[in-house]
Amino acid sequence: MGDWKYGYPNVECAAHMPAPGYAVCKHVLDGATADFVEAASLTSLGQILCGPCSRDPSPGNVEELLLVCSHCAMAKGWLTSKDLS
Repeated sequence: MGDWKYGYPNVECAAHMPAPGYAVCKHVLDGATADFVEAASLTSLGQILCGPCSRDPSPGNVEELLLVCSHCAMAKGWLTSKDLS
């Protein structure tokens, strides 16, 4: 696992303890509605994508992703407790 303290798919941000990680598309980061939310699992990151990126998630369409923890995603309103269950 290299120098990382916590195993994939958990992430550690500056504000929170290790938590499930989510890949968020650039469009949602820029204010677009999160039309697609897939929960993180024990083996994979979750996804939070806008409508166009969710319909065609090919590398050419999904320009940029940011990795965020579930706590930060909830604080931004991209996730709800329902998404985590």
